[in-house]
Amino acid sequence: MHSGRVSSGGSPLNQPIAKIDSLHEQACFEFYEGKRNDLINLLPGDDGFVHSHFAVTDFDHRVLDAPDDRREEEILRELHRIENLQVEALLDFLGPVDADQHVMDSGCGRGGTSFIVYDRHHCFVRGVDFSPYRLEFAGKIASQRKVEDRVTFHQSNMTGTPFADDTFDVVINNESQEHLESMDALCRENSRVLKPGGRFAVATWVADSWKTQQSEEVTAIDSHYRTRIHTRATYLRAMVNHSLIPIRLDDLTEAAIPYWQLRSESSHRSGVEPYFLSALGKRIMNYLFVIAEYQPGA
Repeated sequence: MHSGRVSSGGSPLNQPIAKIDSLHEQACFEFYEGKRNDLINLLPGDDGFVHSHFAVTDFDHRVLDAPDDRREEEILRELHRIENLQVEALLDFLGPVDADQHVMDSGCGRGGTSFIVYDRHHCFVRGVDFSPYRLEFAGKIASQRKVEDRVTFHQSNMTGTPFADDTFDVVINNESQEHLESMDALCRENSRVLKPGGRFAVATWVADSWKTQQSEEVTAIDSHYRTRIHTRATYLRAMVNHSLIPIRLDDLTEAAIPYWQLRSESSHRSGVEPYFLSALGKRIMNYLFVIAEYQPGA
């Protein structure tokens, strides 16, 4: 497998090609490598962070009353603010991380989660993604923030990272694993790189059952984002099969709805918003935080 680190200045130290395991992953790679002008998710905030995930809190409804010439700007700013809060909520759920510990942000995108992890814990963070464009952006932000000695980014598939066994105290998948066809492959890799007793933190949207996995809403979301929305049972079974024992689970489905209500008000809405609102409202899909602990031999 080929993989490599992207320098903080944004230029790859070499030109690695991350392993792509299927036609689905190839389509996903092409989608995100070319996704460069979508203000809904790709507009950096004043902090320079960019997120490829959603949110689990209500928004400031005053933005909807902003004057017409400022309304869209304020909606986008508010979306970014509550996307930041989603990471903070996931870290609250995860619990303490020491400054000498190592965290892998698996499927890091343009690095938003990685930087918030560092800002809170000042630990070592390794972001993994297979898109050179997204990693180049993240590397530039690391350099600008002068944290490249602690936060680095590596081009790699989430299911086959370049790190040694027992490297990490924490692995985070923040709404990234939906792009993989196999949760088994992801959990196998995460258990390999985690130290015994290490934690696996997941934020994810899942189909409620195999039946709702076939629904119009889930089908439309999968088509839009090049995802494979798995069932809750599929996630939990894959974790347990690889000794990642769930110790906490929080269903945040209700809390995820306001984000999509606000996105629906944006002039940059993408058209997927009604499907999320329907799927979450009818519980066709659930939004979950899960913490699992790596217990070898369990």
